[in-house]
Amino acid sequence: MYDRLPVQGIEAHIRLMNEGEAANLEPFGFDTGTPIDRIDQYNALMVLSKLDFPLEESLDPKSQATKYLDPTSKPLSKS
Repeated sequence: MYDRLPVQGIEAHIRLMNEGEAANLEPFGFDTGTPIDRIDQYNALMVLSKLDFPLEESLDPKSQATKYLDPTSKPLSKS
């Protein structure tokens, strides 16, 4: 059995990065109207902490780990 929380967090983060504010994140437990930056911060913290990154790095939006989390969630260019 695996921990579904990180999987759901990654899926929500991918949807958020690809669809922006239009993303429906209710299936992942977020209420309608929750600020996108709060969701982004929560997902980054959850994903990075599950990967055993230090709390300080997981919370800092300018940390190296957080800085590379968003681009890896976006689809690859089809060029």
